[in-house]
Amino acid sequence: MGVVGLMLFALPAHGADLPIRWSLAEDAGQVVLEIETLHDIEQFEVMILQSGTGSNELLGRMARGAVREGERLRVLGVRGRADADLEVRASGHVAGERLTLTATVPGQAAPASPVTLGLDASVWDEEAPRLRLLPSPDVDRIVVVVTGEDGTTLLTREHRGEDVHGGVLDVTWDTTAVRPLLIRAEAHASDGRYVWQELVPWRHDVVVDDVHFASGSHELPSDSAERVAEVARDLREMTDRVSPYVDIQLWVGGYTDTVGSAGTNRRLSLERARSLALALRREGLDVPIHVRGFGQEVLAVSTDDEVDEPRNRRAIFVLSAEPPAGRDFPEGRWERLR
Repeated sequence: MGVVGLMLFALPAHGADLPIRWSLAEDAGQVVLEIETLHDIEQFEVMILQSGTGSNELLGRMARGAVREGERLRVLGVRGRADADLEVRASGHVAGERLTLTATVPGQAAPASPVTLGLDASVWDEEAPRLRLLPSPDVDRIVVVVTGEDGTTLLTREHRGEDVHGGVLDVTWDTTAVRPLLIRAEAHASDGRYVWQELVPWRHDVVVDDVHFASGSHELPSDSAERVAEVARDLREMTDRVSPYVDIQLWVGGYTDTVGSAGTNRRLSLERARSLALALRREGLDVPIHVRGFGQEVLAVSTDDEVDEPRNRRAIFVLSAEPPAGRDFPEGRWERLR
C-alpha cells in the first residue's frame, strides 16, 4: 500500500484562481516551494521572489509548456535574509484563459513549524478497517474520506477536540461489499495550515501456476496463449475500474522449485517473469510493469532441495500503487519493464 503527504500553508493570495495547491518551507536557508496542479495548465510559470530595497530578487523559477492535472512540482531557491518577505507568483492558461496567483509570505512565516500528520499503515486490516493517525499537538480538526474501488465515497468523517489532541487517533468503520481503494486524511490547524496523507490499501492478486515452462527455459510454451489472454483480461478490467482514482502499476514475481542452484533459479525466475510481463503487454495491458525473480527463496509448498514440485513453479501478478509486501514478496529491488 502507498502513503503520500504534502504540507500546505493557507496564505493570502490575489489574482484569478490558478488551480494549484502550494506550500512554502525553509530548511537551512534553502526555500522549497511544493506545487500540486489541480487542472491541466498550459504555459505554466512560477517564481519565488524576495523583497528588497526598491526591487524584488528572484530566488527560483520554473517554466513548463504544459503540466497535467495531479502533477507535483518543486522549485528551489536560496533565501538571502530571514526577515525578508517572500512572494510566490504563478501564471498559466486553463481552457484558453490566462489565470494568475500571487501570494506574500511574511518573513517569519516560511520557517514556521509545520503541522504534521503521521499515518501508521501497519495496523491496516481490510477485514476490520482501521486507520491510525498521529497528529501533531497543533492539529484541532481531522477529516477522513474513504473512496471505494468503484469511485463511491464509503466514509466521510470529521474529528475535533479531544479526539485529535491525544496524539493518536484510531478511525474505524464497517466493511462493505465495495473494497476501499483510497483513504485520504487531512489535519487542520486553527491558523489555516494543514497537511494531508493518502493511503492506497487496495491490491489485486492473480496467482498463475498452470503455465508450464520447459525445464531451464523462459520461453512461453505454445499452449499458454489462452491462459495469458485470460489473465490479461482480468488485469485490464481491474485497471480500468480503479485507474480513474489512483495511479496503479503491475508487479510480476517469478518463482521456481528447488531443482538446481539458488542462483540459477533466481535468474531463471526473473527471465520467466519478464516473458509473462511482455506477453501481457502484447495483450494490451497499458500500465507500468515491474518484474522480479525470487527463485526458490519463497516456496508455496515446503520441500527439500532438488525436488520437482509444480506448485512452486508459479508467478504472482499484483496490481497496486506500491511494491507489494508480505510473505511472497521479501524486500528488494524490482526491475522496470522497458
